Amino acid sequence: MRPPIRFTVAREFLPIQIAPSDPRELESASFLEAAKRFYESQFEDGTVEVKSVPGGLEVTWAPEEAGLDPFEYAVELLQKRQYEVAVPFLQHLLDDEPDHPGVLFNLGMAESDLGKLDDAIVHLKTLVEKDPKHGHGWVALGVAQARAGQIDDAIAALNEAVRIVPDDPYARRNLGALLGKKGLLADALTHLREAVRLLPADQQALYGLAHTLLTLGGDDQVAEADGLFQRAVAIDPESDVAEVCRKERGQIAQCAFRANAGGHLRMDAVMYCLGAMRTFAKLSKEDVRKIAFEIAMLGTKGLDVNDPAQKYQLRSLPGRFSGLHLVSIEYVGFKLVDPSVDLGFDLSQEYRQAQLLFGGSGG
Repeated sequence: MRPPIRFTVAREFLPIQIAPSDPRELESASFLEAAKRFYESQFEDGTVEVKSVPGGLEVTWAPEEAGLDPFEYAVELLQKRQYEVAVPFLQHLLDDEPDHPGVLFNLGMAESDLGKLDDAIVHLKTLVEKDPKHGHGWVALGVAQARAGQIDDAIAALNEAVRIVPDDPYARRNLGALLGKKGLLADALTHLREAVRLLPADQQALYGLAHTLLTLGGDDQVAEADGLFQRAVAIDPESDVAEVCRKERGQIAQCAFRANAGGHLRMDAVMYCLGAMRTFAKLSKEDVRKIAFEIAMLGTKGLDVNDPAQKYQLRSLPGRFSGLHLVSIEYVGFKLVDPSVDLGFDLSQEYRQAQLLFGGSGG
């Protein structure tokens, strides 16, 4: 059995599974028993002891396996996203070996993810000072500095990362995003195109490139951006990034929709809304809800409102529909079942005109 490993966990960083609501409970037998069971589940090899110390908890782990590498075990904990256990453990390892590059890198990354940005920046700066060619360390430092709002420092760190490891897609992606925020769109575009080349199935890289192209605003750039947004959504339609991409696509479609009518009322959408009002007047509210939600689900994959082709079908309504027809039906449906829903596409002018026609014709 190798010598025991002992580390302290401050009260504010106790794992949420065992953290007591009242600091006075830190010395209670029930808390210590729960803490012992928790850490035994994390350190399956060997024995674990815990005791209360001022301001926190002391954990002693005695591994049975003599050849076990504590650093490798800490990395395994991080891979399992057991940050609450891994970070104090890595801090203990750093006390024993302050220049260990792997400990500095993994501790800094974990602290960055946990929002302990000052500590992360200190550890990652120490790493790159001791090993200036640690490209991934420069990437991690740049990300932590960006999270801390130190944008110029982050750009400098990520530029250094790109110089050392030009094929690191995360250096390119993060650097491109920051340059875009600074308004340096041409430089941002260079790095984001490279990020997408290196990570063709990465939603954030695709979104970053598309958003930058959209900001540039030319017709060719907007068309390319729309395709990239669509690619990003297809990778994971349920993600937060996909939702942002759908909103951006909606804005593109909205601009084209208005441009096609010279900025004026779109009578085709008015008639689609009027038809939906007449159809829904004969249905129950629940049937209207089903139709509206079916279109909304179909819309997560993208509805082309500027293509007149009738290429869509529904289970809840017979016939074939264009994208604009479906969005018009959906707009009217949600006005009836939940007016607070923002569909990301404005048909308010056409809807009001349809209401006047619907009322004037007696329904």
